[in-house]
Amino acid sequence: MGNLRDAGRQSVVLQNMSVRQMCSAPAMVNRFAQVLGGQEKANQFLANVLSSVNANKLLQQCNPVEIMQCAMTAAALNLDVVPGLGFAAIVPYKGHPQMQIMKNGFVQLAMRSGQLRTINVTDVYEDELEDFNLLSGELSLKAPADGQRARGETGRIAGYACFVRLANGFEKTVYWTVDEIRRHAEKFSTAYQYDLRSGRNSSPWSTNFPAMAEKTVIKSTISKWVPMSTQMLLAVRADQSTNQNFDIESESAVDAVFTYADNDGGMEAEDSVVGAAIEDAAGTAERGGSGSEANGGRTSGYPQGEPEPAEEFF
Repeated sequence: MGNLRDAGRQSVVLQNMSVRQMCSAPAMVNRFAQVLGGQEKANQFLANVLSSVNANKLLQQCNPVEIMQCAMTAAALNLDVVPGLGFAAIVPYKGHPQMQIMKNGFVQLAMRSGQLRTINVTDVYEDELEDFNLLSGELSLKAPADGQRARGETGRIAGYACFVRLANGFEKTVYWTVDEIRRHAEKFSTAYQYDLRSGRNSSPWSTNFPAMAEKTVIKSTISKWVPMSTQMLLAVRADQSTNQNFDIESESAVDAVFTYADNDGGMEAEDSVVGAAIEDAAGTAERGGSGSEANGGRTSGYPQGEPEPAEEFF
């Protein structure tokens, strides 16, 4: 019974903590240090988490516990959450923080596996596509010297291609047409669906389609054709997810249940994430005031019944 009371007390204390308080709690810092491999790395990582929250008013309205769960997932992947670096980001969506793996994050994880010799992604203009074999996946491209690319006719991009060469010599090219990518975005991105209904440009699918298209093709190629490390499996599942629950199994492991708020047909997945930072911090943290990052009223400013567009990254 004593353990149950202690767990309940820590849970209550935790809900009253701000992100700033969590990031400075010794037990939290130590757990991130265990995951990241050093105290200095943990301090810098948590400072970046705090900076990301302070820079985003909608993220400040999210539950601090959920923010730190996303941060722990990023730490388990060893991907920094500074959006400008292009590896990962924690963004607000429907009052919840969302974990997003960016294009460079997927490439970084693939390169770490040691299975990859080459990876590249490119747009393909209409006058460059000579042949595409649906059965073999082989793509034949040739860029005319004075073609559409040279003239900057970006409206004539026909699709996006990703090429990988593994250490064992295996090669694969994946090609998606622009129409295929757009249908993918319409199916899986609630934010893009909102844009199409409202005529707004709130999603990067609307404001930076090429970057989102490149991420989509890279993610598809890696997940299907590159041997999946434990980190890569976690990244594929964690991308655009919210950690709904952390169950402490031991001092060094938790079960994370992911849901996909920006996907109406989203699935739930379970995976093991290294580290159990969340509840340990409560025992050493201050009680009381929660500061600007506290869990507060989660108003989005969008009409009632409309989804709050996710701040997607690429």
